[in-house]
Amino acid sequence: MQEYVAYAINYVFGITNRDLSVIAWSQGNLDTQWALKHWPSTCDVVSDFISISADFHGSRFLTAQCSRFPILPCPPSIIQQGYDANFITTLRSDGGDSAYVPTTSIYSAADEFIQPQSGPGASAFINDACGIGATNNELQVICNGRPAGSFVTHEGVLYNPVAFALAVDALINGGPGSTSQIDLTTLCGQVATEGLSLTD
Repeated sequence: MQEYVAYAINYVFGITNRDLSVIAWSQGNLDTQWALKHWPSTCDVVSDFISISADFHGSRFLTAQCSRFPILPCPPSIIQQGYDANFITTLRSDGGDSAYVPTTSIYSAADEFIQPQSGPGASAFINDACGIGATNNELQVICNGRPAGSFVTHEGVLYNPVAFALAVDALINGGPGSTSQIDLTTLCGQVATEGLSLTD
């Protein structure tokens, strides 16, 4: 799958001759980070990576869910996302746990699939060993006790107002999205980004 991501990045650059931004959700973040790590040409043409609900360090919870359904085999894609799975360990080795391009990681401590997802041990936490630029944005820390930082699910990050604003900031201003560039007073008081509601 990762080679398709690398090909798509280079293909879009080839037909537009413009750097591009990549927004990924869930397992798509692993595919994108793998492509950036193993196909260096992608780093030259990606201006921003916006990561939503990532599991860069896998999840301790995903494989545990398989035991709840003993009749069905655990899908390989779930096994590969285990906290210490070979795929995850290989991705994180040799700098794969750090940003290759300016990266905005946005995630929720209440993620029902990816755990742990809080603090510097969060699976979505991306290092910045090369000083390229990375921000780690845990919604419950940013909007502690406010609606936008409440019980935000794995998919709920997609329509969270703070997550949306951080993505827009990264796209418009370049570099990783920054909470200092968005209106947290207003955004933290909302449960969904403007134009959406919880019934959408």
